Amino acid sequence: MAERKLGEKIIAAGEALDKGAFTFKKALLLCFFVDGLWFVANLIFGIVHLDSGFFSSCAYLGVVLFTAARTGKDELRRIFIWRTMPAHIWAALLIMFFGFVILSSEFFNLFVTVFPVPGGLFGGGRESLLAVVVLRALFPGFTEETFFRGILLRRFCRVYSRRKAIVLSAVLFGIMHLNPWQAVNTFILGLFLGWVYCRYKSVWPCMFLHAYYNVIASFMLYTEKPWGAVFMHPLWVNITGFALFGLGLLMLIVLHNHERK
Repeated sequence: MAERKLGEKIIAAGEALDKGAFTFKKALLLCFFVDGLWFVANLIFGIVHLDSGFFSSCAYLGVVLFTAARTGKDELRRIFIWRTMPAHIWAALLIMFFGFVILSSEFFNLFVTVFPVPGGLFGGGRESLLAVVVLRALFPGFTEETFFRGILLRRFCRVYSRRKAIVLSAVLFGIMHLNPWQAVNTFILGLFLGWVYCRYKSVWPCMFLHAYYNVIASFMLYTEKPWGAVFMHPLWVNITGFALFGLGLLMLIVLHNHERK
């Protein structure tokens, strides 16, 4: 009986999204609603002694997919529509993104220099390489992009200008990581992924780039220093980051101008 009532509430919440404009307030409520369902699922897994990262990731994926399916007819098909991207576009995008990773990493270094991470706040042991790739890269890349770009940003674009829609989705992306140190880089990452989504009208490139970003970030777990320790880049690394980002952006501009002719 309780499960039936919960299911009815989920369906009603999903149907409510199609009523009126999809505002920032409504999106924020949806974020907490989804996280609330995920929290309940984790509690249940804990009770039955299945409280592992794998089951938690599966629960979040299931909640996001179910929520997406209930937000409108054929919503999942619209979210996961495949749009072919030429190899040269991918190459330019990857060059630009690699430069972005370097620059955002240095920005994070500057941030934790001014606002140090409290000792022991984000502790934890090392994980296997497989766990890092699957649980910290593939699952979040697929699930979070489905939710933040596939659901939220796509609907924001119907109400707000593209620029405002990207910023608002990035703000929610940062907030929902629930700690201010992660929020800095996730906000910046959300801006980049939002731009990619709006430019190429597909969530798949965002998923790939998000997973790639998480793999790089997760390898911090294999270092001797604790999470949040400052690794200031040498000047040449930052210059390389600017150069790669600029080169990739220039390539995209040239390629898009060529396609218009």
